[in-house]
Amino acid sequence: MLAKKIVAAALAVGMVFSASTSVVSFSNLKASAEAGKTGTLYGDANCDGVVDVYDLVAAKRNITSTLTEQGKINIDFNGNGVDSSDILQIKKYLLGVVDTLTGPQKEYDGEYNIPEISIESKDIPNLESFKFVAKMGAGINLGNTLDAVSDSAPAGEANLFLETAWCGVKTTKEIIDSITNQGYKTIRIPVSWHNHVDADFNIHVEWLNRVQEVVDYAIDNNMYVIINIHHDNEYDYMYPSYAHLENSKKYVSKIWSQVAERFKDYDEHLIFETLNEPRLQYTSFEWVYSSSSDECREAADCINQYNQAALDAIRAAGGNNANRYVMVPAYAGKAEAAMANEFKLPEDSATDKLILSVHAYIPYNYAMNAPEAPGSTTEFTDADKAEIDNVMETLYVMFISKNIPVVIGEYGARNKNVDGKDYTQGRVDYAANYVASARARGISCVWWDNNAFESRSGEAFGLLHRASNTWTFDAIAYATVKYGDSSKTKFVTPWYDPDSSTGDEATILPDGTIMFPIEIGEKVILGVELNSGVAQLGGALTFSVSLYGTNYWVAYQWSATSSGNIEIDMRVPNMAINSNIPDDGTGSNAVTDETVLSEIGKLVMKGNSTSIQYWWACDTGWNNLTEPFDQYGRIVSASAGK
Repeated sequence: MLAKKIVAAALAVGMVFSASTSVVSFSNLKASAEAGKTGTLYGDANCDGVVDVYDLVAAKRNITSTLTEQGKINIDFNGNGVDSSDILQIKKYLLGVVDTLTGPQKEYDGEYNIPEISIESKDIPNLESFKFVAKMGAGINLGNTLDAVSDSAPAGEANLFLETAWCGVKTTKEIIDSITNQGYKTIRIPVSWHNHVDADFNIHVEWLNRVQEVVDYAIDNNMYVIINIHHDNEYDYMYPSYAHLENSKKYVSKIWSQVAERFKDYDEHLIFETLNEPRLQYTSFEWVYSSSSDECREAADCINQYNQAALDAIRAAGGNNANRYVMVPAYAGKAEAAMANEFKLPEDSATDKLILSVHAYIPYNYAMNAPEAPGSTTEFTDADKAEIDNVMETLYVMFISKNIPVVIGEYGARNKNVDGKDYTQGRVDYAANYVASARARGISCVWWDNNAFESRSGEAFGLLHRASNTWTFDAIAYATVKYGDSSKTKFVTPWYDPDSSTGDEATILPDGTIMFPIEIGEKVILGVELNSGVAQLGGALTFSVSLYGTNYWVAYQWSATSSGNIEIDMRVPNMAINSNIPDDGTGSNAVTDETVLSEIGKLVMKGNSTSIQYWWACDTGWNNLTEPFDQYGRIVSASAGK
């Protein structure tokens, strides 16, 4: 560290180094071996196997003299020959301005087309956490490996066999090298722990050793590594309900205390993710979050406490954990749960070191739904792209713009090639558009690779065939890496002022969802703007709620005859439909019982989000106008009343 500071100071004042300069070793710095299989170590101009100040000297001399051919390859970062920009990159690396040195991405020459996408970066807060997320670049999961679990595994044993129980392949350094050489800068290594602990939640040393060994494979390649508590969402370990609260907090704290202690000397390349997808497993709410549900609200409170317990344990372990970046999820890893009022980021003794963890397999029918399931689609469409952009913009508005960095720790589109039909090109387009849209909003993404490829046998998200260590879907991998590049991210002075919030003013998202910062309560104030020549605009605020096991679609109608504010009484809905009863066109599924309507209203008032719908519009002659009705005016503001 002292040597690095000496050279940094020297470079800062423009000191010239010569062959007689005393040796300053940078052996603790590892350049990225993006093309390691051909002997390339980027930044190593003099080919001595280490990136240090002598490489800067050699690179400068190349302006007037000649390096070896390998030396030229090693410092040609942009692929257009050695020039002053390459010298600048080495200087930035030695100063710590850039974290890795990589060469130009190899041109894809396969059978699929990598789309050309240009999305200008939105303003991203110039905070260290956002710059850190940008450096993470494109990522991939080592799924179905250290996260595999089994009910039959002997309690208290190391159970090392579980690593291959699901994917059939033991992870090797060569597998991680292939991931690095593909251009990935981040790897998420999900880890489940409960099959490897004793009754007091002490982790078996052999399992912890193996986890560390795999982590080191990636750390040695200068990758960013994410490890977590993954498939431990069970009653006896971590479950988000008050009945399991104390035991779950003990489990989470005990696991993270041991893990953080083991890795306390690792630098910021190692990232801890407190939990995976904490949720009410075995219930109807497993993959659905509703602020109007008492069960969900209880679960959210528990998850807040588990995140806090995990963070406290990590920070208390000392070493580099005091300022380590930590990712935290909301209920089930869902963005909509993170936007709910119930979710709170934990209190942190460190500054600007928390990252929101989100999972988003969107659009569902294209990305996640089984190939032959109802509603499943195989073609990537403009509507799919629009949905992705919509979600990314929502994340930007709700989090990025408010100084909360986001990493999408899981995403992907499963293989749906069936009956000889190849739909891979759509998945390539999906990957490119998904990552480009996220990166333009300051978000880095980590593809879910579970080493599964057979479209009919499960969730087939595999890209790298680990048994043969070859890329089955290299075009998809190429697309994710290409658009995961963060070099064009536009960092600006943060503009969000949390003290400027009025307290009850809502955020209207691009898809028409209104997010209230407090419970909706008995009334909502809508600000409406009507276009010239429009006499009336109307629609509804809609909700989906569950009452005593029955699902309802609920609407509160609104109508405006001029621009200005209108007030909606939220105590009883104008309309409620029993979603459990098929619509036969006769209105038999409409709710008429006033008691039920009142109970539904109480649930709605406890929530904090609604969807805007536009149902009709009339001109000044009271002629009905045609859809889409929001072209004639819009709801531009909303606030929750008392």
